[in-house]
Amino acid sequence: MRRLTAIPQPARNRRGVALIMVLWLTAALGVIAFSVAQTVLGEVRRAENTLDAARAGFLARAGIERTYGFLRYGYQPLPNQLPLFEFGQQRILHHFPGGDVWVEILPETGKLSLLSATPDQLLTLLLRIRMEPAAAANFVQTLSTFRTSGASLRQIEELFLFPGMNPSLFYGGLDRLPGGALVERPGLRDVLSLYGGTTMADANSARPEVMETLGVPPPAAMAVVTLRQRFQLRPVDVERLGLSKVLRTGPDQAYTIRATARPRTANGQLSDFRRTVSALVVYELDVSNQQVPRLKNWDESAVAETPWP
Repeated sequence: MRRLTAIPQPARNRRGVALIMVLWLTAALGVIAFSVAQTVLGEVRRAENTLDAARAGFLARAGIERTYGFLRYGYQPLPNQLPLFEFGQQRILHHFPGGDVWVEILPETGKLSLLSATPDQLLTLLLRIRMEPAAAANFVQTLSTFRTSGASLRQIEELFLFPGMNPSLFYGGLDRLPGGALVERPGLRDVLSLYGGTTMADANSARPEVMETLGVPPPAAMAVVTLRQRFQLRPVDVERLGLSKVLRTGPDQAYTIRATARPRTANGQLSDFRRTVSALVVYELDVSNQQVPRLKNWDESAVAETPWP
């Protein structure tokens, strides 16, 4: 008959420690596996967002190129097809296999002239877009000196050569109100243009700050913004508002074509991801002395202001 012997206490302790180590190792491997899975999922989503951004960017550029083709060569609809575009139209919805593009053709007279606006107009406008008084006065003084020196500006981005200019002043940003809410602050590129006006502004593209600088009462300026978000304003609409001495509609020498794209997902629905791109188009004389549009600067940092149709 075999005699049962008890396991020594040190051996039992070693087995218990080994079991605890196995449990801890299993838990650690589970945490590592979960972390790796989360990292992979995050990278997949990041790759999807990057792909959507690239697709939307190319779609927006395609919308601009197609609209520019309409301006340059005209548009002839197919038989039994409603016309997609006619001259004077400022909003177009392009349908592409890869997604839809909402295009706005915005006259540059919706901005104040960088070359001929008076110092008082410039200072008033800069203060209305909440630029610091000292910075605003310095900019107006620098621009006045630049004008009197006989130098010329070929594109608005040359403002970065001015002392004190920085991306926040040029592109705008977000300001926090005392209550904590964020409010958009326009940049110089949003309110000033080499092709802008000094006495009248385009009703379909001028920001409220520009309209107010030219004498439009703030409530009337906001009414114009509200109406043009619903439809393109015509001369009769400006007349009805009693603003025909300050606001205008119609052809212009230069336009900003702003395109907002939404790519199409695998199920055929439009993605919630949006990307906005803009380009400047200027009418210039060609060799036959005809005014033809020329596609100028591209802007990858544009922001849409009107709602998706």
